[in-house]
Amino acid sequence: MSLLGPGHGYEKLNFIHRWAGRGIFLAAATHGGLWINQHLKYNVPIIGEQKETSGVAAFGLLCTIVLTSILPVRRWFYQGFFVVQ
Repeated sequence: MSLLGPGHGYEKLNFIHRWAGRGIFLAAATHGGLWINQHLKYNVPIIGEQKETSGVAAFGLLCTIVLTSILPVRRWFYQGFFVVQ
């Protein structure tokens, strides 16, 4: 049974899914940009500890998901989009 009631599939919630993803990407980019700016300001290495390396890697993967989700890229390279997702 769907949250929207009988006869309403998950497709109705797709726009919320897309906007949530955009919001997560925007928040991660803002956080990462401010974090890198702080590290550069105080001359602290950006890559070093485990949590920092994991954060940069996670942001890289998020960027890959965002780039393969762009409509022209997704249409041209759907198999790659499907594997990444």
